Amino acid sequence: MLQYESLKHVIQYMSIGSRTNLRRRCPSLQVTESLFPLRINHLEFSENSITLNQTKYYFCTVYCLEDPHTKIDHPEIMYDLDGGFAVEIRAISPGDLILNFPREIRVDMPFSLEQLECSKKYIKFTLSTKHVKYLEDTSIRKCLKTVAEKFLGGKKESIKVDKLVVSMRYGVIRLPVNLKLHVGHLKIYDPIHLAPISSILDPKSLESIDLIATPDD
Repeated sequence: MLQYESLKHVIQYMSIGSRTNLRRRCPSLQVTESLFPLRINHLEFSENSITLNQTKYYFCTVYCLEDPHTKIDHPEIMYDLDGGFAVEIRAISPGDLILNFPREIRVDMPFSLEQLECSKKYIKFTLSTKHVKYLEDTSIRKCLKTVAEKFLGGKKESIKVDKLVVSMRYGVIRLPVNLKLHVGHLKIYDPIHLAPISSILDPKSLESIDLIATPDD
């Protein structure tokens, strides 16, 4: 059995996935694991994805008349829909960060309302472009919340992040409750996002803040 100091050294240098598996497979070590800061080189949030280092968890809505696995080029919608063509981004749960909301979001739908009513809804989950699954009875926001809670939740210490990127102009960042980040470099679309994002940051840790360039800049 590893002594405490040896275990501390090992845990600090384990990958995000390995630490998550450790908590899942060894419940007796969950408290011990949570005591040591998690280190992430690159953390990025978008409207429908979370990227942790080199691994991207991407979700989109697809509607299919047939088994989704029989066809690979389903039109993808990057938002949750409310049963029709309206985009639903205002659903909030504890821990979430609210960025500014637009007055409306226009989505060019690849099918008619009649086709929508005859189709079945799936959430397409893509893991770093290699692994694809079609999930039923869920939503993009629930999937993003699950990923965030799985990898970022339950930490007693601030998570150390070298670079945090928020590549979304509006909407909600799905996060676990009581999340605290020790961020070195922050990249955002709009200075107005600093107010909500600062609530989860250690302000003394920031070395730089950059804006994401757009084609209009």
